Amino acid sequence: MNPMRSSGPLASLLRPARAALNVRRGRPALQHVTDGGVTLRWDGAPDDPQALDSVYRALAILEGSIAQLTLDRYSKTLGRPRGSATRDIQRMLGDGATLAGFLAETTRSLAMTGNAWIRHAADTPAGPRIRLLDPRRCGAVLDQATGAKTITYDGYKTTGILQLRLTHAAGEPLGVSPIQAWAEGLTGALDANRYASGWTQRGGRPTGILTTDQTLSADDAKRWKDAANKTMTPTGGVAVLGSGLTYKQCYLTPAELQLLDVKKVNTISVARIFGIPARLMLTSGDGDSKTYANMEQESILFVRHTLMPYMREIEQALSSIMNDDVRFNVDGFLRPDTTTRYAAHKVALEAGFLTVDEVRAIEGLNPIATEKQDEKGGSDDEGQAAPVDDGDETPQRRPDDGDADRDR
Repeated sequence: MNPMRSSGPLASLLRPARAALNVRRGRPALQHVTDGGVTLRWDGAPDDPQALDSVYRALAILEGSIAQLTLDRYSKTLGRPRGSATRDIQRMLGDGATLAGFLAETTRSLAMTGNAWIRHAADTPAGPRIRLLDPRRCGAVLDQATGAKTITYDGYKTTGILQLRLTHAAGEPLGVSPIQAWAEGLTGALDANRYASGWTQRGGRPTGILTTDQTLSADDAKRWKDAANKTMTPTGGVAVLGSGLTYKQCYLTPAELQLLDVKKVNTISVARIFGIPARLMLTSGDGDSKTYANMEQESILFVRHTLMPYMREIEQALSSIMNDDVRFNVDGFLRPDTTTRYAAHKVALEAGFLTVDEVRAIEGLNPIATEKQDEKGGSDDEGQAAPVDDGDETPQRRPDDGDADRDR
C-alpha cells in the first residue's frame, strides 16, 4: 500500500498538501493540484496566490503580528519564568539572521504550505544552530502500518529536521494551509483578478463608436475601423476622421463591471479562510459594528483562534531544541485600556493575590522602595524600570487558558 495515498472524506481536502511535495530539479515550484486539475504555483508566476492583494495582505498581517512578539523561557519542572529567550535563539540562528525574520518566514511557510521545516544541528564549532528550510524541498511520508514518519529533503531520507504543521489529521503526515484548502476558490479569485486587469485589452464593450449619417459599404466601414484602431491608441497620435464620421467614447465604470463587488467578496473570503478580522484587511462585512468593545474582543479572538495555532507550533519546536519551555509573550496584544486595567488591579489588590509592587511592575513602574531611594540619594537608573526577578515572577495568563476575559 502506498503510504501517501488515502481515501475517504479527507482525501479531497488533503490531496493539495501531498501535491505540495512535488519538487522539480533546478527551480522547484510549489503546486496545489485539486480534483479539477487546477494548478497554483508559488514561484512568481501569474497564478501565484500572492498576486491577489488580499492574500498578500493576509500573509503580511500574520507574519507581521507574530514577528513583533518576544519569546520567554520557563522552567519545564516548576513552570517559573527564566527570562527572555531572544538572545539564545538569536545565537542559534547565527550571524546574518534575526529572530523577527525567522518568525516571519516560519509563519509564512505555515500559511502558504501548511508546514514549516527547521534543521537543528546540535554540535557545530559555533554551538547549536537552527535554520529554516525551503518548504518546497521538504516532505514527510507516513508508514500506515507502523505509524513511523520519515522526513525527506530533496526526495532523500534525512534526520535533524523538525516539522511544524498547521493542521493535524490522523494518518496524514502533512499539514494543510488555508491556501491549499481554498484552492478552488482562490483559482476563481485569480481568474477574476486577471479578467479585471485585462478587460480593455481583451475586449468586452468597444472603446468607442464611429457614427455617420452617410451610407458606408462594408469595405469603407472596415477601412475606417482599421484607421481608428491604428490612431486612437495611447501611442497612435492624432486621429483625423472624414466622411462625416464622429467618434464617441464608451466608458465602463467599475460599478457596471461589478468589479468592486467581486473584489470585496473575494477579500472577505480570504479574510475568512485565514481567520483575520475584516477590518485588518481594510474591508468590512455586512452588519459589522466597530465599537471599541467589539474591536477589543475581536483582537482577543484573533490571537486565540488565528495566531495561536502558529505560535503553538513554533513554541513546541523551540522548546524541543532548548532545555526550557519557550512561550510567546502576548501581553501587548491583550493589553486592555487604562481604565479597565486599573479596575482589574484594584480587584487584585483587594483580593490580596497581587501586591502594589507587582501591579507597578505590570505597568512598567519601579517598586515603591526604589522610588523612595531615588528621591533620597538619586540613582543612575532613574526613570528606568526595575529588573524583574526571573525566579519569582508570576507567568501572565495566555488567551488560550480559558479565562482570558475574566478580568476584563
